[in-house]
Amino acid sequence: MSHALSYGSEKESLLKSYIPISVNTEETPSDGEKKIRRFSCRLSDLASWENLWKAILGEFIGTFIMMYVGLGAILAQDELLYVALTWSLIMPVLISIFGKISQALFNPAITVVFWLLEDITLLQAIFSVFAQLLGSAAASALQLQLWPLDTRKPYYDGCTFNVPIGDKSGTQRGLINEVVTTCILVFLLLSLTHRGPTAELQHPQTLLVAMAVGATIFCMVMVGAPISGASLNPARSFGPSLVANYWDDHWVFWAGPIIGALLGMSIWYTFVRKVYITEEKKDS
Repeated sequence: MSHALSYGSEKESLLKSYIPISVNTEETPSDGEKKIRRFSCRLSDLASWENLWKAILGEFIGTFIMMYVGLGAILAQDELLYVALTWSLIMPVLISIFGKISQALFNPAITVVFWLLEDITLLQAIFSVFAQLLGSAAASALQLQLWPLDTRKPYYDGCTFNVPIGDKSGTQRGLINEVVTTCILVFLLLSLTHRGPTAELQHPQTLLVAMAVGATIFCMVMVGAPISGASLNPARSFGPSLVANYWDDHWVFWAGPIIGALLGMSIWYTFVRKVYITEEKKDS
């Protein structure tokens, strides 16, 4: 999940180096043109296959490491604090390493948000989601083989290998919890990584910002895990469900994070993005 770039020409050069999209330096596209571009795969998107595949490979490797470490913590320790610390400590490291390579998304819900904000192209978004799901499945399959069946404890989270959320009431509470926790995560993430009147993307490659993202994840896991496991990430739940062939309530961990991510983006745009726009108008 993540981000710290600079403004103006620096952003443009970095985008050209790391993200397979075209940057128009001559004209500013209209709103209609932006909508068309958002939903199209242009030939210019294929201009740098090397950078595109680097980004996709970065998403696969990063998601694999995240899932291997995170699932290992869940299986090794039946203690919420230990699990939350593990997830929150590994994420800043991955963000710092893969921020320039792939934007360190590792999450289909956040990938959708960054596509809607036009930080990545539709083509990169599609391939990134597949890479995230594949990385999660690979890490889950490996952990499934490493841990004997009798050591896999039941968890009420749907994020490990064999756990339903429960009855209808539990499913509703789980869905609400996933929406709210992911909403908070995305709102804080965008507030950290998209600043200024033009909402420039800033990758949290600096340790301070990456640690802030990790701290947010720690808080969301501590708050949300007792209710739904605090997946916050469809890829996190997909891998374990796939290798265990266990799909009860799995839809919750897709619908909840995606709805929450879109809601968090909307709140960020309304209460943070517009503040910068208003300040810019006052200054001008």
